[in-house]
Amino acid sequence: YQRRVHGDPHRPSMAMSKRSAARTDYVAAPPSRVVHVRGLPADCLEHELAQAAAPFGQLTNILVMRGKNQGFLEFASLESARQLVEFSNSPQAPPFRGFYHVYYQYSNRNEITSNRSSQAPNHILLVSVLNVCVPITIDLMLQIFGRYGTVTKIILFIGKSGTTQCLIQYAETVAAQVAKQQLEGQNLSYCTFRIQFSTLTDLNVKFNNERSRDLMQPFLPSGPSQFVVDGSEQPAHHSPAPFGVPLQYGVHPQSLVRPGMSLPSVAGDRTVIIISNLSSEVTPDHLFTLCGVYGDVLRVKIMYNRKDLALVQFTTPDQASRAIRHLNHCPLFGQPLSVNISSFSYIRGPSQDAQNSASDLTRDYTGSPLHRFKYPGSKNHKHVCNPSNVLHISNIPDSITDSTLTSLFGRYGTVTHFKFFEPKNQEAPPAAGAGTGAAAPGSSATGGGAPASSSSSSSPPRRKMALLQLGDIDEAVRALVFLHNHRLDDSNIKVSFSKVALT
Repeated sequence: YQRRVHGDPHRPSMAMSKRSAARTDYVAAPPSRVVHVRGLPADCLEHELAQAAAPFGQLTNILVMRGKNQGFLEFASLESARQLVEFSNSPQAPPFRGFYHVYYQYSNRNEITSNRSSQAPNHILLVSVLNVCVPITIDLMLQIFGRYGTVTKIILFIGKSGTTQCLIQYAETVAAQVAKQQLEGQNLSYCTFRIQFSTLTDLNVKFNNERSRDLMQPFLPSGPSQFVVDGSEQPAHHSPAPFGVPLQYGVHPQSLVRPGMSLPSVAGDRTVIIISNLSSEVTPDHLFTLCGVYGDVLRVKIMYNRKDLALVQFTTPDQASRAIRHLNHCPLFGQPLSVNISSFSYIRGPSQDAQNSASDLTRDYTGSPLHRFKYPGSKNHKHVCNPSNVLHISNIPDSITDSTLTSLFGRYGTVTHFKFFEPKNQEAPPAAGAGTGAAAPGSSATGGGAPASSSSSSSPPRRKMALLQLGDIDEAVRALVFLHNHRLDDSNIKVSFSKVALT
């Protein structure tokens, strides 16, 4: 593309950053097979961008510039590039990842040149592990990479930038090529791989321990009993503590894992998560309600000096893991959340002499009646899903009409579809936490727990359920945090995300 900046020609970066003081025009470049993409997420990977462009034609090359939030797509034909550019400028074009607005335009390049493809194939791979949410161990890497061939040596270490890296040596070069092809840029439910061929010819492994292993020499000494990970010493028999940036929102391709492989919990044995990039509107109650969809929250603490950061403590590590998997990159009040496991083992409440503003930022929800998973044997966890723009509403009084609900939820967004489910005639699709907080499992509060033999005269009024679709996920999240447990007539409605799509 060609860029023309109106303002000080000697300070283009200031002109670009201060749009109110200096106007920027993008002059369209002539049609080209190469499309320039702007406004990409900072953690965007090549395969994500390729998936967005795949419907328009065959791609011959792709380049993502993460530090600049930009990328380039090279198509096999000019017609494919034209279709992508025209469609991206139409109202039907969906946001990237559901809420990122990226911009596609012709590039003044005729082709993408990158030295990435010039790497000579080698039997040793250099693997960078990004988006880490679990301890990365040699055993875990062997389980994943061992499916493509015989691994002879492996070394796990921390790179200069603090990134977890691993050198993996195969017995044959073809095995390394297949592993690179299959795993490069792929997102597992707990990490992302960036893979390149190493220039080394052989790995020098002196010890068999948690940092290195020679599978051809199993009797090597174990070496030092301590090692340093992320600046702290840990015993050698423990796995490194989790570190790195959060995992991708809603991406869990389990096909990369061999059948029967046991995956570690995202949270390990920790129950506290850290959430960043919070809007100034967010309160502890908002986080309690949103995180409560995925687990029973005990405490929430918004940092006094960094109100864009918050800690949330769950009852169990599994609940913390669910929250990380489903809420990372979820929009809340217009800002995508960044969710990761915290190094804190618990949240301490404010002291007695704390300032009022500080005490308002820390809330204790222990024993809250709004906990969705408090009953032993509850099946609510089976219905948990990613945040969506379709909400499941339960415990609706019989006197409430569809217009009442659409008007209520319309305060927080555009209601596009609505559908009632009458429990007497049709069983509603399940949703996590439907009706919880008001009655124990098996009660008639949700409209589906009353025994078939109960007479209508002795049973309490049956509550209706409904599905409601809003314009986007951000609107649905906003409606959920404000309207879950909202009082309507003689009962409190329950709101959760639904797996069902309304058309």
